[in-house]
Amino acid sequence: MYTHYDACYICIMDLLKIALRLEDEIKQAELEAQKSGRHFYPRSIELKVCGQNSLLADEFLLKKILKEFGYFFDELSEEIWMPEDTIWEVVHIGENVRLYKARAIDVLVSKAIKAKVKNRVLIKNALLVYGDELKDRIIKFGGEPNDEF
Repeated sequence: MYTHYDACYICIMDLLKIALRLEDEIKQAELEAQKSGRHFYPRSIELKVCGQNSLLADEFLLKKILKEFGYFFDELSEEIWMPEDTIWEVVHIGENVRLYKARAIDVLVSKAIKAKVKNRVLIKNALLVYGDELKDRIIKFGGEPNDEF
């Protein structure tokens, strides 16, 4: 099961803490199930940081843990778009939880294509840093960086 979550201000250390907490919760649920004679089959959970952050995970546990960290689950996060060739960098690999983050340039392309008005200044400044690489990727996915930024 994959559910997106756009958490614009979650820092990577909080994400790692959330991933580790999910691991602990799953292990605890397994122990409780064993004690009561039930079977517990944990799902493999992936947390992917994209947009300005996005998590893909089991909604129930994620909502509970995000709340503990002072964040909330965005129900509209299914609408997040990332380029199909986004490169995901590994942050954490656990027994049941894997945490990845998207490269910054892929995040910027997403913002330039799907929220260009809102992110106009960000993209304009990013074009100064990433230059033709960002410009070419924006064009590849249907944007027009020269006219819009």
